[in-house]
Amino acid sequence: MPGWTSGLDENDRGSAGCLPPGRFRVAADAFFARPETSFCGWGRAVDAQARVAAAWGEIVQAPGRIVVVGHGGTGTLLMCRLVGLPISRAHDAPRQGCFRMWDRVAGRLAGRLRRRNTARCL
Repeated sequence: MPGWTSGLDENDRGSAGCLPPGRFRVAADAFFARPETSFCGWGRAVDAQARVAAAWGEIVQAPGRIVVVGHGGTGTLLMCRLVGLPISRAHDAPRQGCFRMWDRVAGRLAGRLRRRNTARCL
């Protein structure tokens, strides 16, 4: 059954508003580099990771195939938690339009990070 959970929302960036690409990259780098510290009022990466991991724990209880659609930053935080990696931008998707697959039976990532076959994300 289709559903939605706020647990998968992006990290809280409300205090900074919409940032131009260059400033956003600086802010995102700081978010991942110091996960226990708020950067310019952004939510902390450790808090976003805990929220997304809790939502994931509920979602994977559903029977059958599951498709989870979320945001790049929180997707990276979840992936780091699932595979036991420290929070780091080194594990972030290289660009928009990427996805990861999780094999819940085996309890591991299924393959490498993949890019959607589109030239532009809208």
